[in-house]
Amino acid sequence: MEFFVRFAPFLYDVVLPLAIGYFLVKYTKLTKNSLDFLFSINLWILYPLACLFSVWILRIDRAIMWLPVSGLLMQIIPMFIARQTVKRYNFNYAQQGSYALTMSLFNAGTLGALTAFFMLGELGYGYTGVILVLGNIYIYGYCFPFAGKYQRLHEGKTEKVSIFKKLFSLNQMSLYFTIFGMILAALQVPRPVAVDGFIKPIVHSVAWTAAIPIGAMFDFSKIKDYRFVARDVSIVKFIVVPVVVTGLSFLFVKDVVMLKTIFIISASSAANVAIMASKIYRLEPEMCLSSFIYTTIIYLLAVIPVFLVIFKYIWI
Repeated sequence: MEFFVRFAPFLYDVVLPLAIGYFLVKYTKLTKNSLDFLFSINLWILYPLACLFSVWILRIDRAIMWLPVSGLLMQIIPMFIARQTVKRYNFNYAQQGSYALTMSLFNAGTLGALTAFFMLGELGYGYTGVILVLGNIYIYGYCFPFAGKYQRLHEGKTEKVSIFKKLFSLNQMSLYFTIFGMILAALQVPRPVAVDGFIKPIVHSVAWTAAIPIGAMFDFSKIKDYRFVARDVSIVKFIVVPVVVTGLSFLFVKDVVMLKTIFIISASSAANVAIMASKIYRLEPEMCLSSFIYTTIIYLLAVIPVFLVIFKYIWI
């Protein structure tokens, strides 16, 4: 019974909104792009507030400085691996770019954060925000220009894109709010008691506004074509990265909740932002969508139960 109680949030915060997005497009006049405005609400309002309120209660010390470093490693390691393993396939430039993106980027901001919240509480969610502090810099400062580079290679163009073009934008609000929350925590400014009642609704809203527009993009006829990519992504994200990053973290961190949060986030599934980047730069979004769907299913059916068993019987 405890398992089903803990697993239930992933059904109504992940599976249900994905299904709603899919069926809205399938059975109404809405198009795949009609619900993209929810991404903006998520990036500009809801997720930044969740980061601010959760990070605000953290205890700032030396150990916590390792968190954003570990977050970068969680994405840099698979990017390095992808640059090697992609050579096994006869991909064009568009496919090479999407392969690297879907291998590197992870769904830590929604599914990973949701897992940390329901398994470790608000503190785990706050630590997740710190882990992702440098994530947007990596995404918009490196991955988006990376995608632009492969778009130009695929289209035979030579113009350059500024490395920092995407660094300062409304899409960076979660980064700004996380830093602001860390400053408040470091100054020991007490968080208003009234905020307590808003945390769970905001967390649920973050999950829904991210999942619904992704569900709207589902095209099951194209997903099977890239199952072999999902295999590569699963091995790297669910085995290699957690082992390496969590192992290194034991050298710098002693706090158990912090270590468990790193472990959970390091094993996150493929990211929706890889789909968005591939779509924006006209690469191969179907490849990223395929990896997202397959790894999310694996995450829900296998990885989360493993977390529950480990935290209940092994790593107590």
